Amino acid sequence: MKPTIDKSKLMKRAWNFFRTHKCTFAIALKIAWDEFKIELRKAVKTWKYANNPINESAANFNTRYYANHRYTMD
Repeated sequence: MKPTIDKSKLMKRAWNFFRTHKCTFAIALKIAWDEFKIELRKAVKTWKYANNPINESAANFNTRYYANHRYTMD
């Protein structure tokens, strides 16, 4: 399952930026969102290439299927 966006965590982080850096809340939210996107990208990358049984079985199926049906026209 893909990682989801936790909006409450994002708002807490934005509120902390707002309090500590004395900027507007819109700027704090933008900073928090940019950091959150980077974390989300890393999480998706690790999720995508994780060696879990579902990904392994899908990779095995694709390898077998395309090895056996490479030259056929379905």
